[in-house]
Amino acid sequence: MRRTLIGAILLGVLILVAAVALNAASRDREYARLIAAGDAALAGDQSQVAIEAYSGAIALKSSTMIAYLKRGDTYRRRKEYSEALRILREASRLDSTATRPLELIGDVNSALERHARAIESYEAYLELDNDSRACCTSWPWRATGSA
Repeated sequence: MRRTLIGAILLGVLILVAAVALNAASRDREYARLIAAGDAALAGDQSQVAIEAYSGAIALKSSTMIAYLKRGDTYRRRKEYSEALRILREASRLDSTATRPLELIGDVNSALERHARAIESYEAYLELDNDSRACCTSWPWRATGSA
């Protein structure tokens, strides 16, 4: 009797673990599908569709940076700078070692002619990846040599 009870409990635990694993795998697949759909929409110049796809990915996995980064960059491309800044800041908060959100925040601030803030973002980028100095000559304040 006792062995049967222990066996039933173990079987129940195994079924529960399998269900959780299948759910996580399904969520990961859907997240990847939404990111790919957003990228495809953006390639087809359908920025609103891309934003919706990235938003769906964020709803599935709100603790991952990439969907925030892509959504923020899409808003930047649409010149919706206040929304872009809000989302890119969240991307940077989620992954404080990522340089791309910092670069895009700098680009948005530069577009808004907030040059001091842009410089702060670019400098934070360089603090994380000092080896990238050569690629940074395209930044407005680096190309002119003024800071």
